[in-house]
Amino acid sequence: MRFEEDGFWVEYLEQQNSRYVRVGFLESTLSSMEQIEKIGTWVGEDSQVKKGDPLFILEAEKVGFDVDAVGSGVVSKINEAVLNDPSVLMEDPEGEGWLYEMELSGESQQEFTQKYSESK
Repeated sequence: MRFEEDGFWVEYLEQQNSRYVRVGFLESTLSSMEQIEKIGTWVGEDSQVKKGDPLFILEAEKVGFDVDAVGSGVVSKINEAVLNDPSVLMEDPEGEGWLYEMELSGESQQEFTQKYSESK
């Protein structure tokens, strides 16, 4: 069960009303970017974040930009494979190149449940 949010895909890890989601870039979002050379993190696992907080910094040859949280909650897992080898992100953004997993706060869970329902 997946929906799109501001250039990212958001996938429920269990059933629709789950608090746990996995987040990654849409392939179409990455298609216009230069090759990502390095990915750094602003937060670690078990970090409490609010929607819009910076989580990662992506660095390309000429530019760096932040990746912000799509919702509020706790970052439960960061994809180490992407941090260790950014080419995984570019080669398979909607599969093995996912960025992070999080447990949504109640407010974000309600917002995402509504967005998922509308995307069907």
